[in-house]
Amino acid sequence: MGSLALGALMAATAARADDPHQLNLPGGPLDAALSALAGVFFGFSTHLFGMHGEPLLEEWLEPVLRHAEVEFAEPGLGLEYLLMALSVGLAFVAYKAAKRRYGPNRSKSWAAEEKGLPLFDAIQNKYWVDEIYQASFISWALKLRLILSDMDHWVVDGLVNGVAVLGKGAAWVTGAIDQHLVDGAVNFVAEGTLAAGNRLRKVQTGRIQSYVYGLLGGVAFFAILQYFLVK
Repeated sequence: MGSLALGALMAATAARADDPHQLNLPGGPLDAALSALAGVFFGFSTHLFGMHGEPLLEEWLEPVLRHAEVEFAEPGLGLEYLLMALSVGLAFVAYKAAKRRYGPNRSKSWAAEEKGLPLFDAIQNKYWVDEIYQASFISWALKLRLILSDMDHWVVDGLVNGVAVLGKGAAWVTGAIDQHLVDGAVNFVAEGTLAAGNRLRKVQTGRIQSYVYGLLGGVAFFAILQYFLVK
């Protein structure tokens, strides 16, 4: 990252206006400092994100540095070994400090000293994360539960029960129509047919003279009817 920042700084400060192949950026030390700062923060490799390719800063500056004579040198293994040694040394120092403060040879008044440290109460109470979570998300979730319960009871169940009542009413109406109108008409025709059959059955006596009288009466009825109609 230091080499990337150095390259951006060289490109910004060594630009000349009379050479069209050189980078010409307006400004002065402030632009150079901002370029170096951007190189420190954003000049890392995409390998850190599980991807492959050139470092991000080199890709971003490639269109403007395409014709500039800028080389990005690798820092080498010495810097990496130095940083590893520094991290191990800091870890060892932190271990010795923690052992001296919390180990068997700690001060007898270390508990009182701990209470006097900054943020002791916050750390003891885990920064009140549980209380904040209880007062915010849990409380809101419980209130939302009650609201949803009332909606389910009065709105959803109300709609379902209303539809059930309407269905029962419609079933009663259609049942009454079927029983008293449809079945009533069918039963009326059936009862009328039975009554007419009972009355006509009395005409069939089985006597020949009755049938002759009926035949003669019919002939006479039609003869009289034809007489009046033709006249």
